[in-house]
Amino acid sequence: VDLKVSSSAGGRRENVARIHPERSNVVRVYKPSHHRHEAEVKQETKVNAQFTVHSVNLVRGLLATIYFKMDTSEKELYKKYLPYLKEPFVRIVKEKGGMQKLPDPKYVIGSNFVDIGFAYDEKNQRVILFSALDNLIKGGAGQAVQNMNIAFGLEETLGLNYLPVYPI
Repeated sequence: VDLKVSSSAGGRRENVARIHPERSNVVRVYKPSHHRHEAEVKQETKVNAQFTVHSVNLVRGLLATIYFKMDTSEKELYKKYLPYLKEPFVRIVKEKGGMQKLPDPKYVIGSNFVDIGFAYDEKNQRVILFSALDNLIKGGAGQAVQNMNIAFGLEETLGLNYLPVYPI
């Protein structure tokens, strides 16, 4: 898993390398292996995923690129993602043209959405998954509100139905 993360996703510890002005105009590897979330992924999915995290010139948001081998087809991948279309904050992004052909953090900032997309490399039987989210909303406060709504039997989307800030 290759993660491109914003300055707001850089952790809580004070460190000059984590402040946004220092991260401006960089793509810097800051956690090449043994990321703390690897254990959570293994616990929940039984998949031994390895993360490499890069700091990029974003104030908030993240983009994950996940690679794995699978003998399938693009059509079969679409079928696997159909159930997610019923989820209120999941959007499948896979366009043939235009600006947003695959997930991009720019299009989820300020929202509880997670955009998911994929590409299939038939020659190498490789799936490449992409997901983009706002780490302060979907990755933090918004996800907490969504979980609280579910726990208290409220409408899952209560207080979270707002659109991303782009385009303004």
